[in-house]
Amino acid sequence: MLIPTHLNTAGLRRALRCLRAQRGADWEAIVIDDGTGEGLTVAKSFGDGRIRAYRNPGCGLTAARNAGLEVARGAVIAWLRDADYWTDADYLSRLCQALRQGEALTYSGGALRRFDDDVKPQFHSPSVTLEVLRSTNPLLISGIAYPAVMHDWFGGFDASLELTWDWDWSLRLAQNGVPLRAIKGANISALIPQTLPNPAKWSRDLALLAHKHGLRDARIQNLWEVAPAQSGRLEPIAAD
Repeated sequence: MLIPTHLNTAGLRRALRCLRAQRGADWEAIVIDDGTGEGLTVAKSFGDGRIRAYRNPGCGLTAARNAGLEVARGAVIAWLRDADYWTDADYLSRLCQALRQGEALTYSGGALRRFDDDVKPQFHSPSVTLEVLRSTNPLLISGIAYPAVMHDWFGGFDASLELTWDWDWSLRLAQNGVPLRAIKGANISALIPQTLPNPAKWSRDLALLAHKHGLRDARIQNLWEVAPAQSGRLEPIAAD
């Protein structure tokens, strides 16, 4: 489990609590701090040997992700943003079970959350395909997992793509014939801004991505705008 973090101690603490509450699966958490060291303090506060923390200050989150890959020891790579959490205590076990069916890029749907914790459900297509990924990216980062050996085959993450690194990675796998396999249910609570932050940077990254993969109609999808309207609240799983 790789968790890059930058100046978000409350979110990181919540993500690690939910990870520790997972049932029926062995895991390790690699926290990569791209800030000033506060993530290391949070990680060490749990006193859990399964949580390892490293500093990668000021290098950017994509560089932090690649640094995390260098020290990860697990057979499966899964991602959890420091702003997100899992809402099913059996999610990691179900994810590993799905990967035992064969090598794949697994993904899950979830609920979208604003900073005020107002939520609305997000519904993915029952089958995200390469064709879908060539026009937009509906995959939640914190729902993605795959065998670690895929980095031996396809390399690390493209450091030139700070905002679309996950879209690029999913495309690389799908274009090389890796199956896309859904984990049923809304298992992720993902923090999504109502408006796209830094539109100029998104446009730059999208142009680079489109050029790299020969995409003609790729667009950034604001998931909050397209999700059905429904207010409510989600609570993270609390670890003992």
